[in-house]
Amino acid sequence: MNECAQCGRKCKTKYCTRKCSNAAKSKNHELTCESCGKIFYTNNKSYITLGRLKHCSHECKNRKYTFDENYFSGKLTPEKLVTLGQIFAIGFIADYRTIRLYSDKETLEDINLKLKSNYKIQKSNIHKWKMYIFSDKFVSDLQELGLQNFHLKQDLPREDLWEGLKKTHCYKEEDGFSIFITEASKIALWVSDKFGAKIFTRLYKDMDRHNSSVPLYIVVWKKAHNSF
Repeated sequence: MNECAQCGRKCKTKYCTRKCSNAAKSKNHELTCESCGKIFYTNNKSYITLGRLKHCSHECKNRKYTFDENYFSGKLTPEKLVTLGQIFAIGFIADYRTIRLYSDKETLEDINLKLKSNYKIQKSNIHKWKMYIFSDKFVSDLQELGLQNFHLKQDLPREDLWEGLKKTHCYKEEDGFSIFITEASKIALWVSDKFGAKIFTRLYKDMDRHNSSVPLYIVVWKKAHNSF
């Protein structure tokens, strides 16, 4: 006769009941975060065995990446306004601690440089490259400046962001015309009003974010009108 490994009662097997068996399997295991040294707990023993649980949070997991999270605190310099415009054109708030950016590699490298960031730029299905930035402080500052949590609803709260919008994959010049392409209808209208431009639309499949048809707004005007 054995003792139940969970409750200590006499039984013929390792556990006297299914309840004790399940309780033993869901037992919390103590771990130490490799980034901050904090003690945390998990009941997923298989993750421990596979070596997947090394950090207490997503933020700690990404702590190997650093950047100036106070970049948008305080006065907005001309350089910061350019960076802000870039983020408004290609980014959105994914959750309380995550900013997602989708653009060409050159744009993301430029943002990384100004933020003194070493975040990894990864290949994406939509604009070829993407980058995620993790910081609740950074998210809070951008939220106060007007960044939305849904890219299709993004608006421009101030007039002096155009130079930043131009320094992304969204803007190009071709055959004497200036062209700005965006998924956000409010930004398209803002650009159209600024330059007296025409807006054309088409649908595309957004495979990377939500795998559904998304309207794309193409704003076109003669390059000669762009005297800003």
